[in-house]
Amino acid sequence: MIEISSLRRKYHIGKETRNVLDGIDLKIEKGSFTAILGRSGSGKSTLIKHINAVLLPQSGKVTVDGMDTNDEKYVYDIRERAGMVFQDPDSQAVASTVEDDVAFAPENLGLDESEINRRVEFAIRSAGISELRDKNINSLSGGQKQLTAIAGIIAMRPEYMIFDESTSMLDPQARKQLFDCVQGLKNELNISVIWVTHYMDEAVAADRIIIVDNGIVAADGTPWEIFSDTDLIERCGLEPPFTINLCAELKKAGYEIPRMPFNIKDCAEMINEIIKARGKT
Repeated sequence: MIEISSLRRKYHIGKETRNVLDGIDLKIEKGSFTAILGRSGSGKSTLIKHINAVLLPQSGKVTVDGMDTNDEKYVYDIRERAGMVFQDPDSQAVASTVEDDVAFAPENLGLDESEINRRVEFAIRSAGISELRDKNINSLSGGQKQLTAIAGIIAMRPEYMIFDESTSMLDPQARKQLFDCVQGLKNELNISVIWVTHYMDEAVAADRIIIVDNGIVAADGTPWEIFSDTDLIERCGLEPPFTINLCAELKKAGYEIPRMPFNIKDCAEMINEIIKARGKT
């Protein structure tokens, strides 16, 4: 479990002091898929960097499976358990080829060659990049680089995978490929996923949504609970998923909305049900 208690962090900008995190309290269970949302500058990226010990608490406490991020003796173990994929894929490459890049982390864990080879093979296959294993990193697209970065994290066998807006620089097709890969890993390996995003259609697939606004947890609940509260979404400077907006417009037009669909397929099926029901009246 990840436990965050009274986490605070200040930044000094000139003569001004800004509270980027202002008393965050959270627990994130193993095996969960948690999406973290928030407008630009809300503190969400700063928050997750504390989980991986990229940043250390100025005040408060963060523990990963009982290990305090402020204790230097645990930092290596924490980063092994909580792997992070950053927004810019170019900042993550450490080797010239895909296979060497994926092998870098398990090699640094001091594993024997046979175990390294097993992990690299599994990671490359899981990320769906087997055909890229001999490619030069610099020849890859942005989406392929992100999948390579994910494979590198998979090879570490982490308990938690943290994604800091990892799809923000990708085209829609690459976004879907990356997101499908992560969902498959979560289901297959029971890896905990912490997914920071500004794409609402990605957040709806999570078990839990946390909204960070002005350095505090403004909301914490299921996708249904969060996106059903349109006042909350507007107050936090976010846009509801397309399907939620469509249902709101249908409701204004006098249609009865039996449920809240969170993807295009569910929305189309529900609209078809509404049309059939109207045809019988």
